[in-house]
Amino acid sequence: MRIFSSVLFSALVPTFLILLLPSLVNSQGINLRQSLALFLPIYVASFAGLLIIGLPIYYALKQYKLLSTFNLALSGALAGVIYFLFLTWLLLTVLTEGHFVLEPLTMLWGCVLGLITAAAFGNFLGLNNRDY
Repeated sequence: MRIFSSVLFSALVPTFLILLLPSLVNSQGINLRQSLALFLPIYVASFAGLLIIGLPIYYALKQYKLLSTFNLALSGALAGVIYFLFLTWLLLTVLTEGHFVLEPLTMLWGCVLGLITAAAFGNFLGLNNRDY
């Protein structure tokens, strides 16, 4: 139950970051209607990424006795890049029939979101900084 609640809560972290960051850059503030419309799809994508990629990484690190906050965050950053590139490709090529171009900024977004999500997951789980 603790792992499930950690997944539920840590999926909120990138969701709020994606929704609130543009309003910090844009001086017009938060568009509440747009943010509410995007909340569920972004949360579902974050939750799915944690279930599909994050939990297997967590269990693999735990099984090989490599589970630590650092290892979880590092692998979360790498998984975030892969998952964010996949979602970007999916949105651009499949849904909009656009062309996918691999850009460093896309990879940086994935790295940051994966790192923050993994750190939040470890924090909600209570990993602290000790090895398991």
